[in-house]
Amino acid sequence: NIETIDKLFAQFGDEEIVDIRRYGLFKQISGRIFKQFDKRVHVISKDKYFPDGIPYTWLHSRGIDYHEHNPWAIGWMSLSPTNEAFIWKEYYPSPENLVTLDIARNISSMSEDYKYSLNLVDPLAAKKQPNTGFSVVDDLNRIFLELRREGHGTGGSWKTWDTKSTVGRDAIRMRLTNSKLCGVPFNNR
Repeated sequence: NIETIDKLFAQFGDEEIVDIRRYGLFKQISGRIFKQFDKRVHVISKDKYFPDGIPYTWLHSRGIDYHEHNPWAIGWMSLSPTNEAFIWKEYYPSPENLVTLDIARNISSMSEDYKYSLNLVDPLAAKKQPNTGFSVVDDLNRIFLELRREGHGTGGSWKTWDTKSTVGRDAIRMRLTNSKLCGVPFNNR
């Protein structure tokens, strides 16, 4: 049924991705992974929607879009039991102005006292640094462990996100698309 097929492909929300998936038309596409992302819709005010705090029982996660020279894009997201994802904090530190230790300390303090089940970072951060032999991921894991031992933050183990499979990206695209349809938080029925 054509309508069913159209509904399945509508979750991607990107004509270029649909052309690739549906018709096998491979072409150069932009580096932006989630074209559906709209800061006005997808980033919410934590104070407005969660004046008493986000429930601790939800799934909490952090992600880092790592760059060697450009500012990192760091986001905090929580997933509700009704499958709504809330991006409630962003941070854009420059590696030109701050070292990894300072950025990690800031991330830890901005993370409040939530336990993060998922801490993902761009695979570029797994590249070994010639001066130390360690990667940024190694540094983040060491720093977060030390901070937790010192009583600063709840720690967290960082790993690179999977670039081979599209399952995770498709789930995020679906949530971003559905958020636009819902329009406001807590309206996903």
